[in-house]
This record gives sequence, structure tokens and C-alpha cells, in this order.
Amino acid sequence: MDEISRIVFEKTNPFKVTCKIVLDDSIWEADKFVSFYCAGDEVRLNSEKEGKKSSISGEFFPGKHSLTLQLLDKEGPSWKRKTNLVESFDVEIDEDTKKIVFFLKDGKLGSRNG
Repeated sequence: MDEISRIVFEKTNPFKVTCKIVLDDSIWEADKFVSFYCAGDEVRLNSEKEGKKSSISGEFFPGKHSLTLQLLDKEGPSWKRKTNLVESFDVEIDEDTKKIVFFLKDGKLGSRNG
């Protein structure tokens, strides 16, 4: 890390909010690979490489964030997998947001503040 990056990190890091991303059991019951990522790269998960995780934590600046959850078929090579479901969620994260729960219900992906 260069000096400018270090200074920026030190000055801005206190403003970040820790938020837990929870992947409900309903997502894992679909028996698909899960890909989860945030537009700002604060948090990401690739279950094919990292395995099943029920939650991951990230550090976010307060404000609106675009979070994407994708379920992929397990058959075939990774570069040829079909996306089963994909949904982007625009969520507002502030100091009161402790966790966001993602779930699968009636064949649709959803989210709620926990």
C-alpha cells in the first residue's frame, strides 16, 4: 500500500459500517452454486471456490449499495454454467443496519433487514 492509499484508508475507515450478509438456508436448499458480490467490492462470495457460508461480513460506507446474488447450476465446467436465478438489490446501509438476510421463496430471491 502506498502512502496516499494508507492515509486515505486511515481517514475514511472510521466512517465505515460493519454489516453482516446472511444467506438463509432456503438459498442452500436449492443445491446451486452461490455467487454474491457488491458493486464496490466490499464483500463477495463464490461458493464453488469457498464452500458454503451462512454469513459474511463487510465494511460499507453509509449509503446505497448494489448487491447481487446469483444461483448457478452445478453441472458442467464453471465457464459454461447456466445462471438459474440472479437478482440485484439496491439497499441502504447506515449505522443501524446490522445485517441483511437474503432468501429464496417461491422461486424468487428476496432480502430483508435482519
